[in-house]
Amino acid sequence: STIKNCMKKSSLAILLLRCGFTAVFAWFGASQITDPAVWTGLIPAWLVRITGISAQSVVFANGAGDLALAALLTLGWHTPIVAAIASAHLFIIAADLGLNDISVRDIGLAISLAALALLTWPTAAGSATEAKQT
Repeated sequence: STIKNCMKKSSLAILLLRCGFTAVFAWFGASQITDPAVWTGLIPAWLVRITGISAQSVVFANGAGDLALAALLTLGWHTPIVAAIASAHLFIIAADLGLNDISVRDIGLAISLAALALLTWPTAAGSATEAKQT
């Protein structure tokens, strides 16, 4: 039936989004942990000043967070919440970068993660496609 076909397409779309974002966060997380020097220049000076944490430590923590997001998206564990957190994370990064090619990419990814969160967020009846899968 048409409804079953739409549900199958929706489930496949959600899976593809999860896999794609897993790859993105795993790559960036691993890169930050294995070569933090490449990333320390992107850490805002105000963050280091306010927290007293070195730029390299911030990069390591961010890399670990990115790897955790990748793992959680792979597992499909609380996908709506994980996707919303990842979306907020990228919006914050984009806001700090100002308007440039990297921030525009991050905004696009953040909007897509917000869509994933909405697609998988349980409805009042608890009938979201992803909620049934996890």
